[in-house]
Amino acid sequence: MRLFRVTKYNPKYRNSEGHYLPDEWTCPSEVGKVFNGNTFTKKQYFEIENKYIEAIVSVLQFENLDHLRITNLCTDYCEENLADKTHLWLVEKEFTDIELFEDKPVLVSELPILLKMIFRNFIWCKLEINNLFYLSVEWDFYMFIATPNCNRDTFNEAQETGLFVEEVDSTFSPHNGMFQIDYGRKNTDLVEGEVSLENMSVEKIKSGLSLSDEHTGSHNFEITNDNCSMFLSEMKFDFDKFDYYLFSE
Repeated sequence: MRLFRVTKYNPKYRNSEGHYLPDEWTCPSEVGKVFNGNTFTKKQYFEIENKYIEAIVSVLQFENLDHLRITNLCTDYCEENLADKTHLWLVEKEFTDIELFEDKPVLVSELPILLKMIFRNFIWCKLEINNLFYLSVEWDFYMFIATPNCNRDTFNEAQETGLFVEEVDSTFSPHNGMFQIDYGRKNTDLVEGEVSLENMSVEKIKSGLSLSDEHTGSHNFEITNDNCSMFLSEMKFDFDKFDYYLFSE
């Protein structure tokens, strides 16, 4: 697939190593701060966020895709952030109503609410269809989109809004099929060891977790008594003493 970076950052301000030099806001929590002599406002934030969302929808329409799948969903801090009074201006009613789960199909018409939750740091996930579409919103408002056939014409509407589109990899593969289990003592954040899984595959992950064919099978998750059976040929577990997590690349 061809991977493109879509951002609000003008590439002409990058140095020879690709570092962006101007001081610009990178997160909605910076509203009220001064950048290059100008105060960053809520109105400016929402305008940029909307451009990103419109860009995603326009690419999906160009690719004739009507939905994506949630992959690598993380909601660890969602409740805490929703309850934080400093975040109230970012909260919409739908944030508390939406049902989120791994492999959920999300229609294009439903994407704006989900994307707002990602951009506003309430949740994180990728949005994908295996071998057809890849979307990842990373730190500092860096957004990456890949499809097998996309080119600069795919992003015409995004560029018309003032966003900048750069190809960063012409032979991009979202997942290289590597799987690793990290483990540590229960109720600690320390990793005591790791085990590379030589015989694991995306097919085994998808079968073991009952994921759809459209899911990539590359999925980071906690391993428990309920889902450990697919790993028993390569590792023994002691759930009384340790927590285990699968990481894939």
